[in-house]
Amino acid sequence: MSSQPDFSSAWQDYKKRQLWFYVIWLGGMAVVFMLAYPLTTLLDSIALFYILLAGQVCAFFVASRRLYRFKCPRCHEEFFTNLIHNPFARRCVHCKLPKWQLNP
Repeated sequence: MSSQPDFSSAWQDYKKRQLWFYVIWLGGMAVVFMLAYPLTTLLDSIALFYILLAGQVCAFFVASRRLYRFKCPRCHEEFFTNLIHNPFARRCVHCKLPKWQLNP
């Protein structure tokens, strides 16, 4: 029986957050622009485009915030943020746990 914790569930959560971020960022923009022209032509108003765009921007804000507020599996501090935010950090900025490491 192992007494060391397994971080795989935390990294799975991070992967899901990352996937949602990219889906909302790239997929959301594509959906907004694919729907914008037909709907604005059909309804003869650009207001729906702005409503869709505002919804996409809000969803992007929530997804990006969830992604960068990911907690380190070892120290439970924000993995990418101490005084400044470093989205490209390969190690926890607090305890230096390498990204994707399964055991401490």
